Amino acid sequence: MDKLRKKSHMDGDAQAAMTWKNMRGIDSELFCCRYSLNEEGRLANLFWRDHQSLLDYKAYSDVLIMDTTYKTNLYRKPLVVFVWCNNHIATVVFSFTLIRDEREDTYEWVFQPRD
Repeated sequence: MDKLRKKSHMDGDAQAAMTWKNMRGIDSELFCCRYSLNEEGRLANLFWRDHQSLLDYKAYSDVLIMDTTYKTNLYRKPLVVFVWCNNHIATVVFSFTLIRDEREDTYEWVFQPRD
């Protein structure tokens, strides 16, 4: 029973993420969200970045730092965070990506060019 409940919860969260992505895309044409599905048609990778992050990146993108947490969330998926420092030496977040694994082809997906 717990396994079925967990699967239902995970599927519900994936659907909520897709709804959120669609709503944010309506609010701002510069909002970027990409995702990929696994072989079973389930959410595998999810990248998102908002309008302000893109503007900040264009202004202060001299150095971009990638930090990966190791499976500390509910789904035990790595979270990749891209950050940099602005002209006030404040840390600014550029984007987030939940990835299914840490294989080379997954990171190639993360680094694909976006708008």
